[in-house]
Amino acid sequence: MKLKFLNLSSFGNYNTKKLGLFFSFAFLIVELAIAVEGVVNESIVTLTNLFFLMSLFWAVFSKEKIDDERFQAIRYFTFKTITQLFVFAVVFDLIKNYRIAPIYFAIGTLSGYLVIYYFCVIVNPEFIYKEKTRVNPINNVTLIVTAIVLIVALINLLASIIAM
Repeated sequence: MKLKFLNLSSFGNYNTKKLGLFFSFAFLIVELAIAVEGVVNESIVTLTNLFFLMSLFWAVFSKEKIDDERFQAIRYFTFKTITQLFVFAVVFDLIKNYRIAPIYFAIGTLSGYLVIYYFCVIVNPEFIYKEKTRVNPINNVTLIVTAIVLIVALINLLASIIAM
C-alpha cells in the first residue's frame, strides 16, 4: 500500500486550503478590530491568535489543485526563503530586545510563506528553481547567523541563571 498522501503538503485537499485562507482572512479582520478597539480580554486575543495560526496551517500545508513538480519546486523555494527570513527576524528581535511573542513569529512566517508562494505562482508561470551544487554564500550567512543566535541565547540563559 502506497502512502502517496504523506508528503510535504499532506494536511488536506484543495478545499481545506480555501477554507484556511477564508478563516485566516476572517481572523486577520478580528485581529485588526481588536487592535483598533483595544484589548477587551487577554484570553480573547490568545484564542484569536491560535485560531489565526491554525487557519494559516490549513492554508500552507494543504495540497494544491494541481500538485505537480512545478508547485513542489515553488514550495521548496518558498520554505527555504521563509526559513532564512525567520532566522533574520529572530536575530533582529534578539539584537533590538523587542521581546516579540513567539506566536507572532509563527503567524508572520506562515503569512510570509503565503505571500511569497502566491507571488511566485502568479508572476512566473514557468518557475524553475535549480539549487546550485556549489556552496551558496547565503547558506553560509544563514549558518553564521544561526550560530550567533545560539550564542546570544546561551548568554541570555547564563545571565538569567546567574541573576537568580
